[in-house]
Amino acid sequence: MDHNTRTTSFEKQTAKTKETAPKSKTRSSSLLMISSGMTFLAAIPQRAGTTTSMRSSTRRSLPFNETLKDHSDEFFELHHSRLVVEIRVLVERAFCPTGRPNIYPWLESYPEQFLKLVELVARPDPHAGLWARLLRDGAERSCLLQAIITKIIDTKVFSSLLFGADHEHQNILQSTDASLVNAEGFRRSYVRAQTNRLYLRSKRGLPPLFWEEIDRLCTQVFVLVVPVFSWTSKIQGWESPSAQELHQWLHDVIAYAGWLNICNRLSPAIIVSDWIKPGTLYDLNQVNLAHEVYVHSKEAAQKRVEMLSPAMGYNTTARVKISVGPEVFRYRPAKNEMEMEGVAKYTIMRPHVVYYEGRELDQDEEETFVNLPTYIIWLRDEKTMPHHAALAIMIIAALSLWVSFTSSGQRVWRLIQWCISQG
Repeated sequence: MDHNTRTTSFEKQTAKTKETAPKSKTRSSSLLMISSGMTFLAAIPQRAGTTTSMRSSTRRSLPFNETLKDHSDEFFELHHSRLVVEIRVLVERAFCPTGRPNIYPWLESYPEQFLKLVELVARPDPHAGLWARLLRDGAERSCLLQAIITKIIDTKVFSSLLFGADHEHQNILQSTDASLVNAEGFRRSYVRAQTNRLYLRSKRGLPPLFWEEIDRLCTQVFVLVVPVFSWTSKIQGWESPSAQELHQWLHDVIAYAGWLNICNRLSPAIIVSDWIKPGTLYDLNQVNLAHEVYVHSKEAAQKRVEMLSPAMGYNTTARVKISVGPEVFRYRPAKNEMEMEGVAKYTIMRPHVVYYEGRELDQDEEETFVNLPTYIIWLRDEKTMPHHAALAIMIIAALSLWVSFTSSGQRVWRLIQWCISQG
């Protein structure tokens, strides 16, 4: 099916939006050994039977004629900021009704890769329901899904040597990169940029498999997030968008990221993403996206500590619960005042996070960790066990402790045994 080219509502909305985080520029005159440190995610599953209508999204209008130009640091800062806003708008529109769900979200069926992604970007709160609030609370759900979509884009789109290039060109890029792995400075990225520029000149800046790759990745992401979309659409009072609208919004965002990758890969400059590991201690450089989440966690932690004896108490501190977006740097060749070759470092974006109140010592914090699959098993066992059976087990356990550890309980037990023996 042919696709139509159009201008999205996202473009109109984000054209008026600027990133509120302060800009930061750092310069360095020394040569750096730069490594992205990025590891590809495991293959994202594609569910059989996905309808063909989900693949018929229209094509977003993108200025491919601008990809062959040389772009400034500020250009990439602007478009990375716009991409962040678009992802946030998408999530708020599709997954964040105002009401609270009456169900247990983690009892729904999710692809295994979705659960793995959650554990990559988030951590349970030991004082406030472990993993429960990540989907039940609207603010946490929004940040979690933003993190998942951003993580996929970072690893599947931004890590590509040229998104949408045909297999022959991808092989050329990989071979060239491998042969220059020990090259100093920006030699490897310079050769890559020149190779990509020659390749795209005859194609007007549009890689031949660009839209095919967008369609494929969009469908895979849709399969990952559609379980969350399904149960949020059941919340009373929420007029949920259609599945087709969700697919279109994902298509638009991923296409924007793909276009931005092309702009980057035609420059010898290198963009590096540095994700903060969930559980990391608070840092002034981090941007907190949901202060109310931290307030709730801190209050729960204080109540927990107050219930303990002084000997069992512990100190608490702010830690990263959700790593929503990475810190992004751009490194490019530059000369210092002495005309010596060096590297200029530009901060495109600060790390975006959500906090929880954890234990101050790392060792103590690790002792409280419960992984997501284990938590889901606990939750299913708790909800599937009949209420009366659970109550009976609790009563029997209490009676057993009473009989075993109290003199009155032992006297009653001997009396019961005597009565039984008397017939």
